[in-house]
Amino acid sequence: MRVLDQILAIKAFRESRAEQAYARQRSAHRASEDLALTQEQVLRDFQERARLREDELFLGLVGRTVRLGDIQNMNLEVDDLRTQERGHVAKAEQARLAETQEREMLDQRRLEHTAALQLRERFSEIVDLVREEDAVESERREDGEMEEVAEVRSERAARLRREEESP
Repeated sequence: MRVLDQILAIKAFRESRAEQAYARQRSAHRASEDLALTQEQVLRDFQERARLREDELFLGLVGRTVRLGDIQNMNLEVDDLRTQERGHVAKAEQARLAETQEREMLDQRRLEHTAALQLRERFSEIVDLVREEDAVESERREDGEMEEVAEVRSERAARLRREEESP
């Protein structure tokens, strides 16, 4: 029985570790999800600011005579805005990919925890059954011993009666 208790303790320990890993992964997923949402918001904010800046640049050229250098400067600034936007898009996509990977790991940890929990519960049921069987066997042995004691007493009593009856 001691071996079964030790194995049950190991199963409980493994289930506990799986539960802790699941909790850590849930936290990591939540952080990656928050980062992805933040990066998407940063992208949207940048796109809005870039659109306003482009409008401002174009309005600055409209209605007046401009030099080629002014148009080139505007084009360079618009190109720079587009480059920055691509960087923000890449960061948002990278954050979303990381969040997806963290979600997949979370699903894996959930499965591992569920499997460890089920394994411990099954083993616990087995240990309980073994304990019940041991209790029944112990009770049966006690009953047998009690019957044996009663039989010995009965034989003694019968022998004493015979001895008393015979002169």
